Amino acid sequence: MSSNGPWMAFKNIFEKIGFELAESLGRFELMYKKFNDTVILPKFIDWTKEQSKYKGWNLIYSDQCPWHEKSITGLKHCALEYGFEMKIKKLKTLKEAQRAPSGFGTYTLIKDGKTFGNHYLSRTRFENILKQELKTEK
Repeated sequence: MSSNGPWMAFKNIFEKIGFELAESLGRFELMYKKFNDTVILPKFIDWTKEQSKYKGWNLIYSDQCPWHEKSITGLKHCALEYGFEMKIKKLKTLKEAQRAPSGFGTYTLIKDGKTFGNHYLSRTRFENILKQELKTEK
């Protein structure tokens, strides 16, 4: 998987060594390398179907990165200071990660079905998101 967004390799790195694009979904591209003519192209699991299940602010994460704990603590405290609950769900199994509401299945910030971040976020970045959301809601 590749992306021109943060925290992932660009697809041209893979194209240089013979990978081709199988599918795109959002900012993510699924790359494959054909070893024979009978290969079945890989497909994404459509994580956008999972997004509508999340109401209110939700943070979904796994232990994939040690920075996640710092982020979770910062976002949780920030939410409390702004007066709302941040629902936090830790992904513990492969199946849960496959059903995550983002292509970056190890970290997702989502509110009412809309993704606000699908990689590590700092408290400062989250506060900027909140300020923008408050402006939009008025």
